[in-house]
Amino acid sequence: MLELAILGVLKEQPMHGYELRHYLSFIVGHIWQLSYGTLYPALRRLEKRGDLTKQTIRDGKGPAKHVYGLTPQGEKTFSAQMAAISSPTEISDPHKFTLRLIFFRYLDSEQRQEMLAKRLEFLHEQRESLSEMEAIPSQGLDRFRRALIHYHAKLNAEEIAFVEGLTAAEPPLVTPVERTHS
Repeated sequence: MLELAILGVLKEQPMHGYELRHYLSFIVGHIWQLSYGTLYPALRRLEKRGDLTKQTIRDGKGPAKHVYGLTPQGEKTFSAQMAAISSPTEISDPHKFTLRLIFFRYLDSEQRQEMLAKRLEFLHEQRESLSEMEAIPSQGLDRFRRALIHYHAKLNAEEIAFVEGLTAAEPPLVTPVERTHS
């Protein structure tokens, strides 16, 4: 997840380490706490693989700054990681899905629609499970568990509406048959 986040941010513009950490904390701070001890080893791995460049800048106002940028190979790695759904958790884990959603504009419409459809399918399955739990007789659950189930059911309904809205905003897919008749 961290590598995808780094590549996505650097796709937008080159940044030095402090700036990158600050920006990543802003966009993914709700997912995990990012320390320099986590960031810099990831940057070194990506640089060693050829996904990033590092340029040292000395402006005379303090220590040298290392500015990281995306290479053409890094662009390909980012695109591949964005499009790849290597496990069901890429869709079901809210943090992994949210990270992809942050950079959704870099996917084509068909890829976005496919991921949104998979997330919706997962959310509807989750809704069924929550409905089953809500149907448990009141003596079977204490008030705290019942309140928690109700809370998650509301969150689920809100996310379903959110994902349906994103899906509705996508342009309709053109099938091969429609292309030949156009």
